[in-house]
Amino acid sequence: MSSTVHTAARSAPATGAGAAKTVPGLQELRAICHKGEAEYGSIPYISRKFIHPQVSIRLTRLFLLAGVGGDAVTVLMVMVDVAGTLLFLSQDALLRALGCLCVLGSWVLDHVDGEILRFHRQSSSYGILLDRFGHTVGHPLLHLCLGYSLAQQNQAFLMLGACNAAALLMIFAAELEVKILTLLGRKVSPVRTQRRSGGKVWNAGRRFFGLFQGMIMIGYGPYVATFLLAAIWAGWTSEFYLMLSVAIYANLGLVLYQTLRDAHQARRERWMAQS
Repeated sequence: MSSTVHTAARSAPATGAGAAKTVPGLQELRAICHKGEAEYGSIPYISRKFIHPQVSIRLTRLFLLAGVGGDAVTVLMVMVDVAGTLLFLSQDALLRALGCLCVLGSWVLDHVDGEILRFHRQSSSYGILLDRFGHTVGHPLLHLCLGYSLAQQNQAFLMLGACNAAALLMIFAAELEVKILTLLGRKVSPVRTQRRSGGKVWNAGRRFFGLFQGMIMIGYGPYVATFLLAAIWAGWTSEFYLMLSVAIYANLGLVLYQTLRDAHQARRERWMAQS
């Protein structure tokens, strides 16, 4: 996902806001909007190698030429994402596939709004909160809708979808807390900040839990949509959803483990500072 890049873009200093700017060609626009990991932190491989340079930048240029702002694209992203998740309520495989495409489209738009803000050198507190709200609502809603749809075959999927949604809400609540505290200018523990940005904050358990890192992002919207498209085509939607649930709970377990380690390390640092 592009949340790290997206948030960094929205937090960039505002200079020249409101000034009209000529929209350059794609090559120059890439140089302006894509500053790399040195400035924005870790960027997912698919975003760095494909989405940013080949897909989102072209949409960004079209939106810039049309005079559409970053916040407007964020609103569009949330609307497309919610519309796509609601399509999972259907029993029709084609409508479910269309829902997957909508979710993937909203993921691309999640790249676009940040690129527009970087081009204008603007920041948007409203955009940050709306973006996080969209993710916090959209991803759990996807699981609720898909669980309800699969419950027509087996009622157990309805409960599984609700549990998956609750697990994602717990994960997002922990992430959103750090985002809001940072936005409000509150001091956030460096340990917690490091954990949210993917820092190495565990020792003995690091290698063991590292096995789950490849599974963690599978529980989120664009990854669910990508694998679900293949599962719909193969007729393995139910089987895929069961495997997806395992990934979500592995994610939740890792977050809880890291949170406990963060709390322990923070207490240890306070104790050492007082002694």
